[in-house]
Amino acid sequence: CECYEKLTPLIEYLKSLASIETKIAFNLTWLGESTRQHHEIISYGGNMALMREKLVEVTEKMVLSDPLVDLLVPTGTAIENARTSDIGLLTRDCYHLSVDKGRYIAGLAFVSTVTGLDAAKIAWAPDNVDEYAVRVAIEATKNAQENPLKITRSRISK
Repeated sequence: CECYEKLTPLIEYLKSLASIETKIAFNLTWLGESTRQHHEIISYGGNMALMREKLVEVTEKMVLSDPLVDLLVPTGTAIENARTSDIGLLTRDCYHLSVDKGRYIAGLAFVSTVTGLDAAKIAWAPDNVDEYAVRVAIEATKNAQENPLKITRSRISK
């Protein structure tokens, strides 16, 4: 939580630089794939559920309680939702999102949340993302928007 203690002063500073009224959106991140031993994962004893629980706890305590944060973008929740499907790995190195499906889901979650567009009505998808992955991405995004801090299991089958 320490790193979020300066969130309000940072937002105040950013707003002071803006020449127009500024809205602040917080982009909730995703966890790395549990297939990799990294110091962040090791510090939670390899327990990804505990890591997610702490991420949600900090988001609730430090971000959502900040009156200067206007919008929570549930990108990480969309990624975690998609991981409950048969979509496969969504990162290229266990941390950074894959260029195709991972970034597509993140982009869909971000754009549809910020603009208010229905994710199902955003027709574009990368050429190398198959129809199954598109359906999972839309479902994962919509579920993340409905429950931004809760992982929702996919109901999409191949």
